[in-house]
Amino acid sequence: MPDTWSNYKKLSTEIRKKVLKMMFNSQTSHIGSCFSIVDLLVVLILKCYQLIQKILGQKIEIGSS
Repeated sequence: MPDTWSNYKKLSTEIRKKVLKMMFNSQTSHIGSCFSIVDLLVVLILKCYQLIQKILGQKIEIGSS
């Protein structure tokens, strides 16, 4: 996966939609902190995948569920 802003933004948006749906269904608050951590985790996870690919010298597919 190329290291571009649009990839991070697209994945973050998909996860944010799921988080929003879960928050609405459970009727809980603090959505802002959940959205912030989503952004941090997306960047961290994608950077880790890139590092692993570089170390192993092969492409690793990132699955979506």
